[in-house]
Amino acid sequence: MRSFEGYSPLDDLTIWQAARATSAAPTFFKQLVIGNHQFIDGGLGSNNPCRVLLKECQQIYRKKPGCTVSCIISIGSGMPKNIGISELNGIGFSWLRDVVKTLSGMATDCEAINEEVAAWFKATPNVYFRFNVEQGLQDVEMDRHEKLNVIIAKTEGYLDKDSQQEKLKQAAKVLAIEDRGLCLITDLGNVDRQTY
Repeated sequence: MRSFEGYSPLDDLTIWQAARATSAAPTFFKQLVIGNHQFIDGGLGSNNPCRVLLKECQQIYRKKPGCTVSCIISIGSGMPKNIGISELNGIGFSWLRDVVKTLSGMATDCEAINEEVAAWFKATPNVYFRFNVEQGLQDVEMDRHEKLNVIIAKTEGYLDKDSQQEKLKQAAKVLAIEDRGLCLITDLGNVDRQTY
């Protein structure tokens, strides 16, 4: 699904369809079928879609050498809990279930992609901004709607920090500027060589 012309296989997509499609997380919500297209949440493969975004920008705009990246804002859902397979215990099905859960957590670890993308923009500060609550959300599972007050409190606490306030102000300034971005699309050549 795309909001720009000439790139979406669907015409006249409604907001509710886009929201429903992007939230179709397996085991929680059924896939959404629109015409011949099936949509599910991209969490397992692209929980942090920044790398996919940059590769797509490169594919679309590579023939326009003057195109630039002005600002990318990445919003996380909380830092993951650190756990390794060696820490797992149990036997039989219980152990296997824990291993699968750990491997799934590794596959959805957004911070590795965050670090990779941040490194690409290291020479051009104030282009890439990542906001992600550092502590307190590790044990809030996706289906725990009753813990919304915990999520709100931890997010507000994270954003109240001076360092995050400064980052928010800088991101807002960058978004308000109508000038060209600082990073040329053609400078993102290494994105094309990444595997995922």
